[in-house]
Amino acid sequence: MMKALVLDEYGLKYKVNAPTPKMGAEDVLVRVEAVGICGTDIAIIKHTLEAPLPIIPGHEIAGIIEKVGAAVPSDIGALVGKRVTMEINTRICGTCFYCKSGMPTQCINRKALGIDINGGMAEFVTIHHSLIHLVPPKLTPEEATLIEPLAAALQTFEMMPIQDGDRSVVLIGDGKLALLILGVLVAFKKGFGESPFRGEIMMVGHHESKLEIARMLGADMTLNSSVLPERKLLKKVFAFTGEQGADVTIEATGNPRALNQAILITRARGNIGLKSTHGVSVPFNLTLAVVKELTLYTSRCGPFEKAIRLIQEIQEPFLKHLISGVYPLSKGKEAFKDLEYRRDALKYVLKP
Repeated sequence: MMKALVLDEYGLKYKVNAPTPKMGAEDVLVRVEAVGICGTDIAIIKHTLEAPLPIIPGHEIAGIIEKVGAAVPSDIGALVGKRVTMEINTRICGTCFYCKSGMPTQCINRKALGIDINGGMAEFVTIHHSLIHLVPPKLTPEEATLIEPLAAALQTFEMMPIQDGDRSVVLIGDGKLALLILGVLVAFKKGFGESPFRGEIMMVGHHESKLEIARMLGADMTLNSSVLPERKLLKKVFAFTGEQGADVTIEATGNPRALNQAILITRARGNIGLKSTHGVSVPFNLTLAVVKELTLYTSRCGPFEKAIRLIQEIQEPFLKHLISGVYPLSKGKEAFKDLEYRRDALKYVLKP
């Protein structure tokens, strides 16, 4: 038996007698050191995103390999005792159209950790050996929980590559994911990944403490939408972009209303990257998007290897600035509640 946070039809509960996960022959058993609270976890707990119940949430996981199955390759077996993180998409079939087309994260048989099957808000979690990644030594377990969302931030540009002529990027949102995307853009400007981007970055948010972090991470300009009337805010955005609108706008607010703002501030034939997964249907100005001939891109899970390489190459360990609080797993319910009301918070981490 193990300790775990379990969501059932009556709500989130801390249990000391949850079943320890069974390990298949190709699985590894990981003792969880830290697990991040994600916006997806919040949506599941609020029931705006459907999940089977009961379920153990959590997919931003760092932990120590405790044991490996009988059919796990020897090179993975040698990692017992090492700190790892893991991918969210499990039970990839390898035979469907998407798997055969090189898109395993879209496998029709996949199960998302902490969303479709039990995740990491527990003492232990099992995962197929092919889905683990060694954590760079310079990261703490708490910082390592941000590797998964950093990979998701990178996926923004796997789906929507920055073009040679793109000179301005506007990020709408100042939360953890938006700041990770900012970190990726700043890394691009410094030459990471051979990206052509050398332009300017604006972040629009409504928490001054988060915008201060954005400036520290390298944002060229920030706007606080909580103190600027919308008309003035739009005027400043257009001034920043040479009066044409942003070449690229990235919406990462978690707010259903932000899509229309993104459409408004993006130049004609510009690109919009969408990252919010709030679970709510969104009405938006389709006419304006069509008239401006905008291209909308969506993205979700991303390349772990590239995220880890970015962490290893950059000098400034920026992930530490995104952790706002660490709670014991037994206080997980309080952490979710605090995160809901503390609007200036970024990443909360639970420790079993």
